[in-house]
Amino acid sequence: MLNYYICLVFETKSVINLNIKSFRRVKEEHDNLIDKLNLIKMPRNTKLNIKEDYLALKLPDNFNLIKTQSELYWQGVTQKNCVYTRLDSINSGESAIYNLSFKEKNYTLELAQYQNNFRIVELKGFANEEPANEVYSYVAEVIG
Repeated sequence: MLNYYICLVFETKSVINLNIKSFRRVKEEHDNLIDKLNLIKMPRNTKLNIKEDYLALKLPDNFNLIKTQSELYWQGVTQKNCVYTRLDSINSGESAIYNLSFKEKNYTLELAQYQNNFRIVELKGFANEEPANEVYSYVAEVIG
């Protein structure tokens, strides 16, 4: 792990933290540098290839459609989930990702279209927490 940490320091042009006193801290530093490396290598403002049906979907203002790779990345970082792995399914038109704000909490919502209807593929709170049934009911009502 220490070897990887040192390689990441050089690759990200960071400063080595010489005040690390535990394996846990090495792992934290490593994880922070992985995030930094991902940001460096990630295309900045590359638009996602979102299927027109999702763009035309009329949703309330608290449903924020994720439109760029950067937004998708940051949704995963701020919500502590792996939503960035959905990149291919978004670009192929299979689904779309939204940041949902509901009662002062944020959720990551993946919708997919089946025939002429939209359905919830996944709805998760912070760190993949299962939302209350009220949140599911709200989304189901809104998307029809």
